[in-house]
Amino acid sequence: MRANANTSLLQGSNVCVPCRDLLWERERDEAIEDRVANLRTDAKDACCGETADIISLMNIANVKSIFFKNAIGSPLGMFYLACGKDNLYSLSLPEAKVVGVVDFLPTNGDFHRVLWNKNGRTTTKGGLMHLELEGELFIRRPGKYFVYVNLQLMSNQSGIVTSDDHVIVTLKLSVLSHHYGYARTVSEETQSSYRMSNFTKSRKFGALFDFHEYDRISVLISHPELIGLNVSDNYMYAIYQE
Repeated sequence: MRANANTSLLQGSNVCVPCRDLLWERERDEAIEDRVANLRTDAKDACCGETADIISLMNIANVKSIFFKNAIGSPLGMFYLACGKDNLYSLSLPEAKVVGVVDFLPTNGDFHRVLWNKNGRTTTKGGLMHLELEGELFIRRPGKYFVYVNLQLMSNQSGIVTSDDHVIVTLKLSVLSHHYGYARTVSEETQSSYRMSNFTKSRKFGALFDFHEYDRISVLISHPELIGLNVSDNYMYAIYQE
């Protein structure tokens, strides 16, 4: 079950699908069920509505199904199956600290996503997951989170830069939201220009954010060559507030 489309092009068009394709059978979600109920018709198990709304609900169900399949073999997934989401939440408050930058992933544009090391120094609990290959924290419990990032910028981390040119360094906290269906920047820090050949600076930023279930949080940087790898002073910290 999968649906992909540019929903901005589908406003005003309508479609009918089996209602079961809009729900994930392993977990009840009252908000989703209410949306589906409003789309039900007199026909047996048929839901009709604007194409953009139908695609949105199908994508949500598809994301939940993919997460379940990926987690089924993990201890967290087995606990989820045995005890349910509410007990998973009550196990402990969601919290994570990912420590030490190991690499970067290029993104669209001029930014690179930071990849973090989890070998002994990274900790997670309460259902907050570290997706190591993607450099993301994966939200399972929606709500308010305090997120704090600390990065050490040092001009001597790369032999590529040898001139006295100045540079403006930008850091972003990005959220890939399955609720909204797109990635967005929720915080951005721009540091005034450095002389590339001679500086050491700690960049710190943090704030309180509202996150939905299945949100994926990551850090982007404009100049990855200025970050030292495997340095314990580099980290991202997130903790659930309410």
